[in-house]
Amino acid sequence: MPRRSDMNKDPDRVMELTQQAIALSDEGHYDAAEALLRKALVLLPDNEDIIRNYVNFCIEVAHNHHCVFENFVDAIKYYKKVLEVVPTEAETWMDLGSAHASNQEIMDALQAWQKALELLDVTRPRDKENIRLILENVRMVQGGLKDIDGVTEE
Repeated sequence: MPRRSDMNKDPDRVMELTQQAIALSDEGHYDAAEALLRKALVLLPDNEDIIRNYVNFCIEVAHNHHCVFENFVDAIKYYKKVLEVVPTEAETWMDLGSAHASNQEIMDALQAWQKALELLDVTRPRDKENIRLILENVRMVQGGLKDIDGVTEE
C-alpha cells in the first residue's frame, strides 16, 4: 500500500486540487483557491502545468483587483505571488508597477518598472513596445509629482 505522502504527490490528486481551486476561484473564493493551488505547487513544484495554473490564476485575480475592482492592495499582493514563482516575468513587473502607481506608491512603482526594464530585450518588437509603455508610465508619474509639488515645466 502506498504511503500517504506518496499518495499526496500523485499527479491526478494534484490536478484534482487544481480543478477544485478553479471552481472556488469562479465563485470568488480567491484565498481558498490560492491555498489549494499553493498546496499543489508544493506537492509537485517542478510540474509546468501546476506552475502555469498558479501563475495564470494569480495574474487573473491581480488584473481583476487592479482593473475591475480598483483594489490595488490585493492586486499588488497577487502580482507579487506570481513573481515569487517566476521572477523573470517582465510584464508582471510592469503590471506591479502600474498597481503601485495607482495606489500612489511611486517609489515602489518606479522600482518595479526598473526591474521590468532590466528583463526586457530592446531587439524584440514586443519588448520594445513594453519599454515604450514603461517610459510613458514614468513620464505620467513624473507629471503627477510635478502637479503635487506645484512645479511647472518651462
